Order: sequence, then C-alpha cells, then structure tokens
Amino acid sequence: MFVSRSYLDIAAVQYYIFYAILAIMYLLFLRRVRKDLLSAFLFVLFNQGFLLLIGGSLSYPKILISLLTFAIYLSGNFRMHSKDLKVSWAFSLFSMLYFMNFYYFNVSLKVAIFQYYKYLIPFMLYLGLRSINIGEKKWDYLAGFVITLIAFQASFSIVKILVMGYLEGVIGSIAVSGGSMAVTLPLTGLIFYWIYKNESIKGRDWFYVAYILLIPIASVKRAIWFIYPIVFMALLLKNASLKNSRLIGAAIILTPLIFYFGLKINPTLNPEGKMWGSFDPGYALDYAFDYSGVSEDKQSGGLAQGRWGSSLALFDNILEHPFSINSVLGFPIVKSGTLDTDEFMAEDFGMMKGTMMAGIGYLFLKHGYVATLLLLYVFIGFAGGIRDRYLRLLLVFLLLWNVLMYSGGIISNPTQAILFILLCEYARVKYDAKAKLLRERNIQNTHFKPHEGKL
Repeated sequence: MFVSRSYLDIAAVQYYIFYAILAIMYLLFLRRVRKDLLSAFLFVLFNQGFLLLIGGSLSYPKILISLLTFAIYLSGNFRMHSKDLKVSWAFSLFSMLYFMNFYYFNVSLKVAIFQYYKYLIPFMLYLGLRSINIGEKKWDYLAGFVITLIAFQASFSIVKILVMGYLEGVIGSIAVSGGSMAVTLPLTGLIFYWIYKNESIKGRDWFYVAYILLIPIASVKRAIWFIYPIVFMALLLKNASLKNSRLIGAAIILTPLIFYFGLKINPTLNPEGKMWGSFDPGYALDYAFDYSGVSEDKQSGGLAQGRWGSSLALFDNILEHPFSINSVLGFPIVKSGTLDTDEFMAEDFGMMKGTMMAGIGYLFLKHGYVATLLLLYVFIGFAGGIRDRYLRLLLVFLLLWNVLMYSGGIISNPTQAILFILLCEYARVKYDAKAKLLRERNIQNTHFKPHEGKL
C-alpha cells in the first residue's frame, strides 16, 4: 500500500539537502532574469521556502513580499480606472466588516492586522499593477518568467521525490505547507502558457503541459485530475472549428488521456491503492464523493463531514439564522488564522469536529456571509477587465470551483491570490493589445483600399 508522508516527518538534514540542490539548479539553469522590481517580486514569491529555511519564521517571506508589493504600488501613478471603483468599494466594505468582527469579539488589533495581510497585499498588488500601465512586451517577459519558475517547481518536484519521497507539503521552493498550492500552480501555469503562446499549443509545447503535472504528482493531489482536464479541454476548444479539426481531435484524445493517467498514478484513486494501479473511474468517483462527504454513507451519518458535506450543513444553518451575529460577522479567529474553538463548536452546526470544509465554508465562518460575498465579488472583479469573454468566464469558473468546491486558496492564500491576479492582469493587457492591433488593421484597410476600378 502506498503511503505518503507529512512535511512534519521530514528530517532537518533532508530539507538542507533539498534546498541545496535547488540552489545549484538555479545557478546552473536560470538565465536572462532582469534586474527590476517586478522580476525581484516574482523571484521572491516563488522562493519563499528558502526564506523560511534561512529565517525560520513565516514572517520573513511575508515581510519581504509586503515591502515589494508596497514598492510596486508606490511606483504607480495612483490613478484609478473607472472599472476598478466598484472593486475598490467592495473591498472597502469587506475591510469594514472584517475589522468589525475583531472589534465585536474583542480580538486584539495585532491579530486582526496580521490576518488582514492575506487580503490587503493581493489587493494592493492589483491596484499597483493597474496603475503602472505595463506594456504588452514587458508583460510577455513577466509571463515567460512565471512560466519558467513554474517549470522549475516541476523539476524541484523530482528532487523532492528523490530526497523526501511523496508528500503533500513542500511544493518546490514556493511553499512548505499547504498542498492546495500543488493544484493551483499547474492550472495557472497552463493558462499562462496558453496565453503566452497566443492560444496555440503545438510541438514541444505539449511537453510543458505534461511536465508541470509533476507538481501535483509529487504532492499526491487528487483534485487536479478532475479539474485540469476540464480547463485543458476548454482552452483547446476555444478556437476549435470544423476548419481546425486538429484542436477538436487533440481535445477528444488528450482530455480523457490525462484523466486516465491521473486515476492510475494517484494511489487514492484506484482500488489497489498504489501508483500505476488499475483504471476504475467508478471507484475514483465513489472515493471523491465519500472524501467530500456527500456519499450516501457519509450523508446517512449523524454529523456532516468532508468539504462539500460540512459546507452544505453550514449553508443550511445560515439560511435558518440569516441575521444571527455569527452568520453576519462570523466567528473570532486566533493568531494562526484558525477559528477560536472556545467560540465555535462544529457540532452545533451539524458538522463533525475537525472536518474539512470547502473554501466558502471557512470564509463564511471567519467573516460572515456578507463579507465573504463582497470578497468573492472583488476577486471576480480582478478578471472583469479581460476583453475576451471566453477566457474571462473560464477564469471566473476556475475561481468559483476553487472557492465553492475546493480549498478556497485563491482567496485565502496570498501566494495563490497573487498568481491569480498576475494571470488576470496578463490576460487583460494581452487581449487589450490584440484589440488595439485589430482596430489599427481595420483603419488601414478602410483608408488604403486598392483601386477596384477598371483600367
């Protein structure tokens, strides 16, 4: 039976060996990095593990990322686009409700500010990027750098397997704990790459599409094998037509192939419980429903459990008591960001103690449904400036899936939130440039039509 390890089980010497190898790989293979603020920001973002190893505290990467974010924000022209006003107002209202929670429950201001970081820093980065007005060429460089750094994370995953074995934590050099990063990275990497390649994946591009899946493989992630094929297929079919049958054929063949590969390689998704087990989609779906708490067996129990089961129980409670203080403002949280167990009793909400919840459930409990909906509106607004409706809806779908059905890391984890914002901004600038080029060509065709009269 396959057994994965926890990052807490890893010896200190293994961490030192792992990060030493990573540093050597950077020195040997990382090239053509510009010495500017945004490049420094991206490099720090993707190498928080080194900072944790050096400083021994989660505060070190937070402080450095905060300082770089403030520098990006201050380098802008402080002009706010009209499209950003609604997003800014929504974030302001969320912030007011956020601090009302701490004031009402008499939680220290220090804890409030410490936890507010995870929302303020991504929002400030968004405003900074919007006000700097980075051009398409600079964004192509930044996107290429992100794509390269994600490829490094995939290579680092091989090192992790060799040095530490398969474990959920230690996601390359970007994170030590929290396995949901191993799902977000390949998804954002895939979309970044697709936009960077002008919506065309061919030749050696397929290697990158497959290679970044080493990240969730090394972290033994399950959800990626259900969502990655959907996003992959959606990207391929965007420009598919009868005249371009190659894309349709690729989607028909490769999408189920990724699903097939995932079910065989993930030990929890096949009956044998081992890598390269048999392909049994019925077993995998039964496991997924049972794990999420919505199987017939789990729902017949006394208390709800699992991401979906517990969240549904919470929604029922909120619908029954929509104006209670906990429904509106949530529950107090402690410095670690978890709920104060003296105030929150899972059993009172029909949930099993210690059970997992989807991201939306955690947000409701921490901030109340009003602040949560405002925060969700803010993140949807990040994608609102993208001209291409198809891609805009795909990114909103990815956000909603992450929040409603998965961990909610795109909102609650600053690094994942920053990756989402970077992706949305790159898409906005890229498709704005395409629209501008199309207008210029139309003007040229209008003013410089060839003479069609007879000689």
